[in-house]
Amino acid sequence: MPMRNVAGGRPTQRARKIALGLLVAGLLLAMPFVRSPFAVEGLHNALESVGQLMILIGIAGRAWCTMHIGGQKFTELVTAGPFSVSRNPLYVFSLIAAFGAGLQTGSLLFATLTAFSVWIVIHATIRKEEAALGARFGEAYASYCARTPRYGPRLSSWRGQDRIVVTMPLFYGTLSDGLLFFLIVPVAELIDWLQTLGSLPVLLTLPF
Repeated sequence: MPMRNVAGGRPTQRARKIALGLLVAGLLLAMPFVRSPFAVEGLHNALESVGQLMILIGIAGRAWCTMHIGGQKFTELVTAGPFSVSRNPLYVFSLIAAFGAGLQTGSLLFATLTAFSVWIVIHATIRKEEAALGARFGEAYASYCARTPRYGPRLSSWRGQDRIVVTMPLFYGTLSDGLLFFLIVPVAELIDWLQTLGSLPVLLTLPF
């Protein structure tokens, strides 16, 4: 039976959610006052569409990872499925969705800054989780780290799992959390419309 990941404790997860919530609030407050240089070109809409696809990939990937974690997230160590190619696939898919959310501004720069800001919070969380996992699982976790990258993916190390136990409340919770990324889509469209009408001042036009 595969061992499942101890996530560093619920206080760490709570702190991560609070930090990400404050970060998202700050980004939403900044969005109305910046504008993409592609606002009147087809590239703007293309970037938005690519971003929406990335959000979908991020949400689906997070749900897939949660199915492998099951209901034992804080007691065992997962080394199969998506966790065989990356030690933190849930966070990797979160970064993909964050970049996609940032692309709803039509700016590659804003998307990069959004993903980087999310990565700062995630990386700090991962470091705390790694310390907890190392203390709990010792040599088994050290061996896992040696063969599996922190982010990855290292596709050559893929190892499947014959059976998974899906904890539906956890699955639905992860899915609903992921769907919050899609809230940025109507918000960005509303901001575009208000900027076009001149109802919102554009304080900064981004270079790309």
